[in-house]
Amino acid sequence: MPSKTKKQAKFMAAVANSPKFAKKVGVPQSVGKEFAKADKRKENEEDKEDEETFDEAVKNVLDQYQ
Repeated sequence: MPSKTKKQAKFMAAVANSPKFAKKVGVPQSVGKEFAKADKRKENEEDKEDEETFDEAVKNVLDQYQ
């Protein structure tokens, strides 16, 4: 499950990367790692969508001049 907010993403990243912090806040590191992995997957999907949109825009511009 990806994070809902940037604050939650930062919190889960801290949990994933710091056993001491994870223990202090009572969240298992595995949960933080799962969120971090989902956030990364979501980010990659968004980047791919942006790439496709850019490619389509370039193609449309080139088509106009042919």
